[in-house]
Amino acid sequence: MKKPIAYNPEKLLYKPIFTKDELAYLEALNSVSKSEYLLSPRNIQSFSISFAHTSAVLEGNTYSAVEAELLLTLGQTGAHRQLSEALMLKTMQSSFNYIVEESQHSKTDARRPLSYIVKNAHAMVSEGILNQQYCGTARNEPVLITATDYIPSDIPQQLEDGLQIIETEYDSIKNTFEKAVYIHQNLSYLQYFYDHNKRTARNMCAYTLLADNKMPVMFTERSTEEYARAVISYYESEPADYSAFKDYFIASYERVCSRMNAFAVEQAHALVFSTNQDINL
Repeated sequence: MKKPIAYNPEKLLYKPIFTKDELAYLEALNSVSKSEYLLSPRNIQSFSISFAHTSAVLEGNTYSAVEAELLLTLGQTGAHRQLSEALMLKTMQSSFNYIVEESQHSKTDARRPLSYIVKNAHAMVSEGILNQQYCGTARNEPVLITATDYIPSDIPQQLEDGLQIIETEYDSIKNTFEKAVYIHQNLSYLQYFYDHNKRTARNMCAYTLLADNKMPVMFTERSTEEYARAVISYYESEPADYSAFKDYFIASYERVCSRMNAFAVEQAHALVFSTNQDINL
């Protein structure tokens, strides 16, 4: 029998995630992704649908991409689908649209506190799904996480302290890609909310990139198991090890940067190599 793995607040302290070469490659990918066109009304609507769908599939949603588009554009529910699945897609899109608005607000006004954005993003993704008392508030009871021996804290004050640590560390990180992976992994690890922690973490990961005018990452439905393994690997690592998730992140970023430029990966590699950086990915 494996020994249970207790919550460790020291894991929330930031440590570098990517190598210099990996960061150069991610920057190159973004530079050729045509992300400057993402916020046009047509493009951001399409992206929000895909983001909601891929995020929902990671939670077991059975809607196809076409069914998700019909639901979120025309209000047509999928044949023989549960209403809870339709609600999941709608709340995920609403929460994504919220973080898009927040990311743009941060460019013209002082950014609202990270914890405020996190709690609002969670409340929106949980609306109508969780009991209202659980939306955007700290958990006050234990939770089980399947497929792992990790046991999150169930002490409300420890959860509040953990969210504060995350906010402080996040604000201190200079590189946007580092911040994006840091916030995703540590919100997932803390399990601050009763449920929907990873959904919120994915939104905050996207928020971080959007706030710096970068293409937001989308975790594809084609690798649901890979995503789960990469998240759980971090839960169970001691000391904190981001390696499995950062590899998954890079692969996901390649896919999303190819959505508006089919040659993004080839061009990014060429761009990196042209600056004489020896990169191994």
